[in-house]
Amino acid sequence: DASAGVRRHAVRMCEVHFVNTPNLGELVRKLVDDPDPQVRMQVAYSLGEWDNPRAGQALLRHERCIGAQMSLRLEGVPRIHSLVQSTNRRM
Repeated sequence: DASAGVRRHAVRMCEVHFVNTPNLGELVRKLVDDPDPQVRMQVAYSLGEWDNPRAGQALLRHERCIGAQMSLRLEGVPRIHSLVQSTNRRM
């Protein structure tokens, strides 16, 4: 959707369906690079709720690939690094 608010809300609503619909987790993973920082933050929160190693892998891969650029892109989302680290500890 063109609206960041709609994308963010849709990601949040997917969380409760991860267990019964594994494809949703894969779709949410694709939004790790969303242009909107609040959507990216919600994706990180939601992937943290997905009990699947691919969630942590997606966040870790994203963090490593983007490097310094990620910190600039996520300027409005200061907690993203903590979310990634927390998710990776659960793997």
